[in-house]
Amino acid sequence: MGVMDQLGLFGASAPAAMVLGSAPQDPPAIDLAHPEPFVTWLRGQLGKPVRLVFTNNRTTFVSAREHHGLMHLRLHQAFAKAGPREVEAILGYLKGGNREANRCLGEFIAGCERPVRTPRSAVVTAGRCHDLAVLATEVNVTYFHGSCTAQVTWGVAAKRRRRRTIQLGCFVADENLIRIHPCLDQAFVPRPYVAWVIFHEMLHEVLGVARSKRRRRVHPPEFGAMEATFPGYQALKAWEVENLPRLMNYRHSR
Repeated sequence: MGVMDQLGLFGASAPAAMVLGSAPQDPPAIDLAHPEPFVTWLRGQLGKPVRLVFTNNRTTFVSAREHHGLMHLRLHQAFAKAGPREVEAILGYLKGGNREANRCLGEFIAGCERPVRTPRSAVVTAGRCHDLAVLATEVNVTYFHGSCTAQVTWGVAAKRRRRRTIQLGCFVADENLIRIHPCLDQAFVPRPYVAWVIFHEMLHEVLGVARSKRRRRVHPPEFGAMEATFPGYQALKAWEVENLPRLMNYRHSR
């Protein structure tokens, strides 16, 4: 697979047919905490290494791409409830050209309950200097083909006299919301820098959370490489280092 293939909430189109159940070994269950047996089984069936990431994406339940001989597989956490037939269907989907596998996965996805969203915080996009709605749309369309669904809002600055650290942006998966620190809504903050912070948080939505044994990895290996593709990345990092003290001294004024 040279490009990423995806199955969304409502299934996907499928090419020529193959028969499910062709795997010679019984497929193991998918365990979110201990996925190693499943990954080992896939590697044996595919004859290539597999990297698995569990996500909580609300629209795409399974996607895969092959890069330099490594199969990157992203599965929704709902597949923890998948049975042997669905697990074999994942294998058929990865091999490609399997209409029955795609149909099986589509049925499973259609039967999954959509996660209940917690009440969403008020979304405020218009700032004094930067409009997050405009920036987020540009970033989403330009770099993610419009696939990001999270809304973007200005956050609220904590009332502190001095800061030792500052979180300029965060992706709240439960609310499907990206919050940007209001310290970035100042005239001296370049527009491309705000766009880059939004890009960083959108990567969190797209890449999800990788699990390695019992550890959650918010920044999987490919995160840094993808983040560095943003235009002017090095210059923006240099600007951040130079201006971080100024950002940390931000005081909200009514």
